[in-house]
This record gives sequence, C-alpha cells and structure tokens, in this order.
Amino acid sequence: FFFSWCKTTQTKRTTMAQLLTDVMHGVAEWIWGADPMISNPMACFDPMELIGNGACLSRLIAKGLGVAIILGSCLNKAPLYINVLSSKSVAGLSPQAFYAEVIVYSNSALYGFLQGFTITAWGENFSMLLQTLFLIYLVWTFGKSTSVTARLMLILVYLAYVAAIVQYLPESYYYTLQVSCMPFSLYSKGCQLLTAYQLNHTGSQSIVTLGLNFVGSSVRMFTTIKEVGWDQTMLLNFGMGVALNGILVIQYAIYYKKTQEFHASLQKEKKE
Repeated sequence: FFFSWCKTTQTKRTTMAQLLTDVMHGVAEWIWGADPMISNPMACFDPMELIGNGACLSRLIAKGLGVAIILGSCLNKAPLYINVLSSKSVAGLSPQAFYAEVIVYSNSALYGFLQGFTITAWGENFSMLLQTLFLIYLVWTFGKSTSVTARLMLILVYLAYVAAIVQYLPESYYYTLQVSCMPFSLYSKGCQLLTAYQLNHTGSQSIVTLGLNFVGSSVRMFTTIKEVGWDQTMLLNFGMGVALNGILVIQYAIYYKKTQEFHASLQKEKKE
C-alpha cells in the first residue's frame, strides 16, 4: 500500500509539474512568441534575461499596458453614465458623435479580429463599442429627439453593416476598416466640439472620460508598435485620437466655469 501511495503521489507531482510547464509555455508564447527578436520565449522568465534583454522587457511592458488599457476601457464612460443619470440631462452630448463613434469602434475591433491580431491590441475597442451603445440608449431615453422608427432603422442598418463586413469584405480590403475610422473619428469629435461651442459649456461630459481617452490613445501608439508593428493606418488613427482628445480636454478646461454654472442651475431647478 505504501509503495502504491508513493507511486500515485509521484505521478500526481509529475502531472502537476507538466501542467505548470505547459501553462508557463503558453504564457511565454502569448507575451513574447510573436516577437521575431526573441528566439526562446521561455528564457524571458529568467530575471537576468528579462532585465538584460531589451526585447523581453519592452514586450512585457507593451503586453501589460495592453491589458491595462482593456481593463481601464471597461470603466471609460462610467463617469458619463453617472453625470447623465444624476442630472437626467444629455445636454452637451451629441447623438451624431456617438453614432460615428460606434462605426469607429466597430471598424477598429473588426479590423483587429479579422487580421488575427492579439486581443490586447484591439480589445478596448469592443469594450468601448458596448459602452457607446449604452450611451446612445441614454441619449434616446433622456433626449427624446429620435423617433422609435428612426431608432429601429439605425439598429437594423448597423446590424446589416457588421454582417456585411464579416461575411463579404475581402481580406485585401481589410485595411479600409482602419482608413475609414479617420473621417468618422474626425466627424465624431468635431460634432462634440461644435455642440459644446454652441452651448458655451460641456454639459454632461466628464473630464475623467476625456482624460482616459487622451492617455489611452497615447499609450496605444506604443503598444501597437510592439504588438502589431508599424501598421500605419492604426498609428495614424491613434495619432489623430491623441490630437482630437487633447483638444476636447482643452475645451473642457476653457468651459469649466460655464459648465459648473449649468449644473448649478439644473440642481436649482430640481429643488424648485
């Protein structure tokens, strides 16, 4: 019995050791496997190799930042939700801007997915897409300027658009998904800037969301170079995002006092 127990224990240890090795190999391949400068991804687990080999360390940082961007993006628009739900107002928010954002995030996510890029290179776009769709629902609920018929038409057109891309877009034209993001992104941010300019305040916009967008676009340029390479269309999109999000942050600062006065007037109306 004793020898049988020892043999069973030894087998279990061997199995666990093999499982741990397989997990470490999988993690190493996920982090460093796609880098042509790293011939042996498992070697990067060695602290001396990790510190001494610039490729190992920079790739790890890029992968960590990619994961952080995805996790951070999950709460990116939460401050906007809070502002809208607490004030029951969508003043300062442009529905057209959100419609364009849906196309931008959809195209970026579909491009990364169809190209087979690692999810840490495009996952935040899918997260932002879901959040933007919910924001559109809030705009429709509290804005009440879009008819039910128009809403149904927009939903059907969007679903048909996504289905057409997945089913019929040739691989040689995948790049058009990223290229088309640029005019839509410019239109989206332009609508938001124009709306705030016309109102003379930024309404329910959140500096937290604007700041996260600016920082996220800046960091994403670095992670794209490390994880995807010099994909010019992706880098141009993120570069434009840095510029436009920076302008939105500046506009928020300029209209900060007027925005505070607007929120104070809303609170006064509620009390009355």
